[in-house]
Amino acid sequence: MSLFVFGLAACSSFDASCVPAPGADLQKCDFSDADLAGTDLAGANFAEANLAGANLAGAEMSESNFRGANLAGTILAGATLLSANFTDADLTDALVTNALVGGANFKAANITGAKLNRADLSGSNLYEANFTDADLSDVDLRFADLRFANLTRANLRFAILNGANLNGADLTKADFYGADLEEATFDGAIGYDQ
Repeated sequence: MSLFVFGLAACSSFDASCVPAPGADLQKCDFSDADLAGTDLAGANFAEANLAGANLAGAEMSESNFRGANLAGTILAGATLLSANFTDADLTDALVTNALVGGANFKAANITGAKLNRADLSGSNLYEANFTDADLSDVDLRFADLRFANLTRANLRFAILNGANLNGADLTKADFYGADLEEATFDGAIGYDQ
């Protein structure tokens, strides 16, 4: 309980409508630097919320809505984010290692410099997402939609990309060492030598 109370105290614009709970409507609430590690927030609506620097390690947030949210520097390590919506969200420098994020929507999200190593992103929509300088080593991207994504200088070492769609993606200086690319498509991809 003390962890949960600390998380609320860290919210600079906390009010009664910003109580973190499963299915809660937390649109535009400010949880920057809050500690919500391990909290059950499944189905919560964080659209346009400020979660910059928050600790959400191990939190249950499946089917939550983070559309347009600020998640810069947020710790999501080990979190469960199955089928979550990150459309247009800012995940710059976020820590998403070992997270379960399968089936999530990251359309046009900014994931620059984020660490996603060993995360499960299988079946996720990563259309037009920006992964510049991101660490995607050992990531499961099976059947992920990476069309027109920017993967410039991304670390994809030992990533699983079976059936992934990388058509039109910018792969300039991306590192695919040891990656499993079986049945992945690269039509119109920039900077990829087969």
